[in-house]
Amino acid sequence: MVLHYAVWLNLTDVLNVYDRKDIPPMLINPAFLGLILTALSIGDYLWTRWTGQRFRKKDRSITFFSERKSVTLPVARIAYVESNDTEVRIVTADGEAYRNKTGIGQWENLLGDDFLRIHRSYLVNIGLSALQNPEQVSVGGTQLPVSRKYKDTVGVVFTGKRSGETGAHVADAGKTT
Repeated sequence: MVLHYAVWLNLTDVLNVYDRKDIPPMLINPAFLGLILTALSIGDYLWTRWTGQRFRKKDRSITFFSERKSVTLPVARIAYVESNDTEVRIVTADGEAYRNKTGIGQWENLLGDDFLRIHRSYLVNIGLSALQNPEQVSVGGTQLPVSRKYKDTVGVVFTGKRSGETGAHVADAGKTT
């Protein structure tokens, strides 16, 4: 509200200095001024979100409770998250394991795009894992199963192909006869 009032004061100063015939009527229309201010504030909001996502820190950390103690870990150090009923196990690249009661769906939202859901019980760090075969992902020497539900997504992320595709099908798709 203060910004709108300040703009209105500046506009009245302009009107007092210049003759009204020199200023187009559209520029002193309150609806037009409101539209311009709204467009500028939306643009500022979008710019802030874009730069926040684009230049997000790669070394971000996450804090959670494990065994009644507060634990802070860099997100890049987390190898995978395993869900067992009401308890979640966070395993680091070093092999350390932490227990937590936060659901795996919430972990998926917290950890972001660097992690991939491969099973209803597993969430893996894409940078620390490799696809062994369409049914298994290896994370730091541990073999984790890939469920049928996530098989296509895992195939696209790790190989760029869906689980049923082979190299021959992709090569044939580009040929014309």
